[in-house]
Amino acid sequence: MTTSHVTVWFDDTCPLCRREIALMRRLDRRGAIDFITVAEASCPIDPQELMARFHAQEAGKSVVSGAAAFAA
Repeated sequence: MTTSHVTVWFDDTCPLCRREIALMRRLDRRGAIDFITVAEASCPIDPQELMARFHAQEAGKSVVSGAAAFAA
């Protein structure tokens, strides 16, 4: 099992978000991304803020949002 390097939080009630995450899962062949819904308890940011923008966190780094999160 590959250790995750990036965590991505997403709104699983949003159709566009689900499509984007489905694409990211297909592209993540190394299994380096953990996808976590905003409803899960491990979410470190206010759910309302997470639902407004895309957020990600590289291992050992701070959470980023928007375009920086896609680059992570």
